[in-house]
Amino acid sequence: MSITFLTAIQLIVNVMILAFIMKLTLNPRDFFFNPALRPVDYLTTPVLKPFRKIFRTTQTGWDYTPLIGIVILIVINALALFVLDYSDLNSNLKIVMAFVKSFKNIVGFLVPVFSVFVMLILLIPAHASNVLANFFLKIIQPVMKLFQPFTANRKMRVMIVFILFFIIIAIIWHVLLVWEHDLIDPKAQAKNLRLSLEQDSHLEFRDYIESPKVFLFAVIDIANKIVNIYWFLIILLIVSAILSWVDVDPSNPFMQLIREISDPMLEPLRKVVPTISGLDISPIIAIVIIKLIGMVIIGILDKILNVGVGLPI
Repeated sequence: MSITFLTAIQLIVNVMILAFIMKLTLNPRDFFFNPALRPVDYLTTPVLKPFRKIFRTTQTGWDYTPLIGIVILIVINALALFVLDYSDLNSNLKIVMAFVKSFKNIVGFLVPVFSVFVMLILLIPAHASNVLANFFLKIIQPVMKLFQPFTANRKMRVMIVFILFFIIIAIIWHVLLVWEHDLIDPKAQAKNLRLSLEQDSHLEFRDYIESPKVFLFAVIDIANKIVNIYWFLIILLIVSAILSWVDVDPSNPFMQLIREISDPMLEPLRKVVPTISGLDISPIIAIVIIKLIGMVIIGILDKILNVGVGLPI
């Protein structure tokens, strides 16, 4: 029961943090004029309203209350872990471990979500407008400018930034694994990573956890989190297909948000796949393609992990 409750808290916290990041990045006018962003406004406004009475905007007009909200949510997530998890740790370590795990949980959620935004940027034409793609572009724009002298192609610069982002996250993930080793009993952590270390092994766990093999484990773990987002895309396409077959107001904010994600995946297929008796089968084909690609990539990652690291996932 406590695990289910903890999972629900973490999901709510992660979604709210993503919403606060969007409020921090996008212009207030974007939320007013774009129906797809109104669900974000519905989630964040009741929470931020009390903070705005205390913390006023800066002289440049920047509203930093979403940043305060993010910090509070990280603390809430850590406190939930402190109370409901790590019962086997002593009290001196529990709070530190709770914050480490809280940060790891948030990173593990945001990485695949931002990967979806990158996919949208790569799929839509440069002249097209997509609110989610524009949101992520605003985040990475300062880094993209650094590579402008090398390539004028926007999608190429996005891919370069994504690769750098992936490497940085993998390094952070590796550091978090090391921290977990320092805070948890080595044998318990070895079991958590599904290692089989002999008691008389000459290889100390500390040496193993800092070795290139565990860095490869971190890389594969992050890659798996990105690839596993295909389940979310499949569910989204199913919902999009069902909604397209029933009478739903197209101006509905939630419908707009679903279309912002699903349309860039379906439009290329609709150009080559004809309708059957007026029925659009492009969502079915997209689901099959995404499922096959996901299975192939996960199979490759499993083999790399088993051969290169010796850790079954």
